[in-house]
Formats: sequence, structure tokens, C-alpha cells
Amino acid sequence: MMCRFLIAEQRTVNAEINLKTPYSPEWAMLLDLYEAEHAGAIVSLSALWAVTDIPTTNAFRRTQRLLARGIIERRRDRRDRRRTDVGLSETTRSSMNAVMDRLVHRLPKRTPDGPEIG
Repeated sequence: MMCRFLIAEQRTVNAEINLKTPYSPEWAMLLDLYEAEHAGAIVSLSALWAVTDIPTTNAFRRTQRLLARGIIERRRDRRDRRRTDVGLSETTRSSMNAVMDRLVHRLPKRTPDGPEIG
């Protein structure tokens, strides 16, 4: 849920206020992969590119940089060997866990009735 929120936050600000906040397609890719792994889903390259909201050629280049840096990894699809799936590297998964833990701890605490505490 946190991943979807973070992606939507960037898009909403850009669309509604026209601030043109720094949008990171790479961050959107990592959030999508993180969420997919927690849901037990497999992500294809084309599905990963779709989450970026940038042209496919640009998404392809950015994916290649993430692969070259070892941030994400290619995985052969077990059912269709023509397809290439992608996932987080072990190091990136660990880093994403730490990021999400820190973000969740920054959320305001709420009572069962909803108002913030402290």
C-alpha cells in the first residue's frame, strides 16, 4: 500500500498543482517491483516499463542502467522462455525493506477512532 501511495503522490502533485516535482521513473520501478514481490507476483519488463509513465525507449534505457548497477536482476520466465522477468537484487530488497520500515515509522499514530496521537 505504501508503494502505491508513493507512486500516486508524485503523479497527483504533478497533475493537480503542476509543480513538476522531481519524478523518478527508477523509483517507480523499484516501488512496483517491491510491491509485486510482497504479493508473490512476477513482473515482466514491459509491465515494469508501463509503471514509469515515460516512453518505452526511455524506460528501456533506465532499466538497462538499473541492471548494469545490479539494482535489479533479469529472470527467465519459467513458463515462457521467450519472456524476461525482472526482480530486485537481494541487496536492493534489503535496502527497500529498510526504507519502507523507516517510512512506516514516520506515519502519525492514530487511535481506533482516527485522531492523531502526539
